[in-house]
Parts: sequence; C-alpha cells; structure tokens
Amino acid sequence: QDRSQRLWDTFGRLGELILIPERLQDAYGVFGSCSPAFFARMRSVWAELAVEHGVTARDAELISEALGPAALSESKEQRDQEIEQSIATAGGVTEAGLAALEQDGLRSALHAAARGALARLDELDRTWRKGNGPVHS
Repeated sequence: QDRSQRLWDTFGRLGELILIPERLQDAYGVFGSCSPAFFARMRSVWAELAVEHGVTARDAELISEALGPAALSESKEQRDQEIEQSIATAGGVTEAGLAALEQDGLRSALHAAARGALARLDELDRTWRKGNGPVHS
C-alpha cells in the first residue's frame, strides 16, 4: 500500500491520474491513445477541404491547427459542448455545419473507428495470449 501511494503521488505531479478498472482498460486504452490520431485526421480533412475551396495549402494548415477546439478553449475546464455553444449561434453557419455532420454520419463514422480499434486490440490480445510474443499496434 505504501509503495502504491508513493507511485501515485510521484506520477500525480505530472498531471491528473485516473485509476482504471481492469475490465475497462481496453476502452480507456483505445479512446485515450487513438483519439489524437482521429482528431488529427479530421483536421487534415478539414485542411484538404479548405484547399479545394481556394485556400492555400499553407493557410489551410494554419487554419486547421489554430482553429481546433483546444486552441479556442480559454481554460482546461471549458468543455467541447461549451465551445460548440459559444461558436454555433442559432440559425448560423456553424450550427448548419454541425447539423450536416450529424446528418451525414459523423457519429456512425466515429463509432466505426472505435469498433475497428477495439476489434484490432482484441485480435492482438488473442495473439499475445497464444504465446506468439509481443504484438505492436
């Protein structure tokens, strides 16, 4: 117990810690480790679309990086929903864009990404358990 507390205290200095129940380790692992890549892909696609509409490639990259939710957040406590609400005014273009994302399947695409990542993790876990050595994702 004493050693566990020392480790918790030591790593707690680096940032907020989360105690993850063993049964949820796969879910936490996938959503924690994959989300930066998923959001990076969305920013990349957004930049590609900007170029298709006449924005220079350099400017499109700057826009997609600078206008991401993290850049707009005034503090760590400001949540995505608050960011959306502060930007998407009723009847405005952002609200229309968000509605189109929902209508065209953003949620189902993200669900598919999560299912794909979790399925692959399960495959890798089974390979590991069969004694075929470490597997890299």
